[in-house]
Amino acid sequence: MRIGNVLFSAVHFFFIVVLFLISIFFLVLANIPQARLLVENIFREKYSLFGLLWYFTFAFSCILFWGLYLLNRRQYYQLRMKFSKAEVEESLIREYIEKCWKEFYPKQKISSEIFLLHNQKIEILLDASKIPLEEQPLFLESIEKKLGRQLADQLGYEKEFLLTVIVK
Repeated sequence: MRIGNVLFSAVHFFFIVVLFLISIFFLVLANIPQARLLVENIFREKYSLFGLLWYFTFAFSCILFWGLYLLNRRQYYQLRMKFSKAEVEESLIREYIEKCWKEFYPKQKISSEIFLLHNQKIEILLDASKIPLEEQPLFLESIEKKLGRQLADQLGYEKEFLLTVIVK
């Protein structure tokens, strides 16, 4: 998982926990009279509002928790693909790799993102969820050979590159 996704997930998780705690606070206020009396000086005679606030915050936290689940239900694995020693430009690599997908695998709809890391290393984020799991090892081996060779031959890129594969 990319560091940006990890950070987003951590913030999302923290926000969900805070909302669950707030919803529990409102649940306690709605159901325990002694707790209401403690807060009554601030919220004079509006304790029915606490039940409504509990429902709202609980529903909102459940929606966010569901979003977190959907965001992180994919599985990833990353491979080091060896090749290359050239300076590259991200837009050129992006165009070239998309052209290679269409050339090498015309029947497969492969979506990918290309990132150029700080040391001129290429990282390719590949959605292989449409490719059956039993075919993926052969598919990945052919990517390393074909794409690595094409990058070396056409662009002079001989560094290893990273391939992050989404499988679900």
